[in-house]
Amino acid sequence: MFESVIIRQAKSKGRSVAYSTPGRDIAFAVMDRHIRSTFARLKGFGVKRGERVALRLSNTYLHWLLTFAIEAHGAVSILVDRHWPMDRKVLNFLRADVLITDEDCAPIDGVRIHRLDPQWLPTTFKFRAPPLPQIKRSDDDLIRIVLTSGTTGTLKKVPLTRGVIDRRIEDVLAEQLMATENTRVLPMIGERSIGGFMTGLSAWSLGAAVYSRDYAVNWADAVASLKINFIVAAPVHLKDLLKELPEDFRPVDDLVLYVSGGVLEKDLAAAVRRRLTSRIVINYGTTESGGITQADLDLLEGAEDSAGFVAPYIDLEIVPMPETDRLADGVGEIRVRGPGVVAGYLDDERATAAAFREGWYYPGDLGAMDEAGVLRIYGRLDDLMNFGGVKYLPAQIESRVLRLKPLKDVAAFSLKRGAEAGTLWVAYVADAPVDLSDVGRVLQVRDVKGLRVDAIPRNALGKIERAVLRERAASEAETV
Repeated sequence: MFESVIIRQAKSKGRSVAYSTPGRDIAFAVMDRHIRSTFARLKGFGVKRGERVALRLSNTYLHWLLTFAIEAHGAVSILVDRHWPMDRKVLNFLRADVLITDEDCAPIDGVRIHRLDPQWLPTTFKFRAPPLPQIKRSDDDLIRIVLTSGTTGTLKKVPLTRGVIDRRIEDVLAEQLMATENTRVLPMIGERSIGGFMTGLSAWSLGAAVYSRDYAVNWADAVASLKINFIVAAPVHLKDLLKELPEDFRPVDDLVLYVSGGVLEKDLAAAVRRRLTSRIVINYGTTESGGITQADLDLLEGAEDSAGFVAPYIDLEIVPMPETDRLADGVGEIRVRGPGVVAGYLDDERATAAAFREGWYYPGDLGAMDEAGVLRIYGRLDDLMNFGGVKYLPAQIESRVLRLKPLKDVAAFSLKRGAEAGTLWVAYVADAPVDLSDVGRVLQVRDVKGLRVDAIPRNALGKIERAVLRERAASEAETV
């Protein structure tokens, strides 16, 4: 399905919009021709079947064209985050054979580097667009590597085979969330994440149009002018979106909001219903497993901040925690299995052995099932803190800290080792230093240290990167 999705839609919906960039709508037939022209031009790069091709590009449409063209060559694409250094260490970790980028990059032994200038794409459009080759395909073909670190800070490579991608697309199609006439999808989650990547493929499989936001236009005008009726976003994106909406903005009746990448807190859910749309679908999943749970928010009265119901194609169990590590009755470690779950990490036996055991994948999340079959997520197992025999998750502390002090943002964490291992650290954003002594008294935690920062580090889905904060706190502790 993956290699033919645009070709198939070009035959049946050739004039319909496939992708829209600021100022230009691109029809399926045009996108099909662009992919084939890009494939032809890639021949000059000598891309061979099975090679790993790293992409580091600012142009999202070019990323998609190259993704399809690389797959047509039988090679493997990897999208490299623009925040990472483009050096020997990163490319050796990726085991990349080729790097395609629009940035300057010093030569690296063993890697063929192709720098694309601003005219590369317009020139490519003028190339002849030959039919794509008919090569033997297998469900076991590795065609995409997605990099993930969760919130641990340790990068891992998730291998997506043709079979896994096709199965995940089929699962999305079965849900029929985008199955409305003239669906116009606006992903707020970037294509470098699994959510953004699968959103594009799933939308095109349905013949829907994918829109790239013009950041010179505010959200209210973008939704109205583009007639967007499907938005994919993480909770952190919704907070920014609501800030941009004018007070007189009226909720859009036919707009579906698909929320992924974090629990939708009740206050935020209420604000979104009131100011944007009442049609909200929440989802919990991982790069390694695909979607795990889903639910229409209207079905979760009283449990709006949950993760939803377990998908029919997923087996999920809550593994009881040892008595010494228990957070609350019924709360345990989540594990899942299913046809869309990968078998392990690429080139990393240790990480694979830790997260994949006896046919189950362990995401590292703590959760519990209520009587109605709704999954609640309580946080990361790695983030569980123990102060004087009392267990805390960061979210429990952060909510209390925000009530006590007029802070803009906070993140609670503890160091895993060393003299500071029993200390609660609270990173915070504020206009001036804050006395956190009240926090210790309320929580009955003896040692509390504050770490004032300009911004709480978060990943693309808005999740706090506590590993970054631990590293900084450990550095400050050593200098005291």
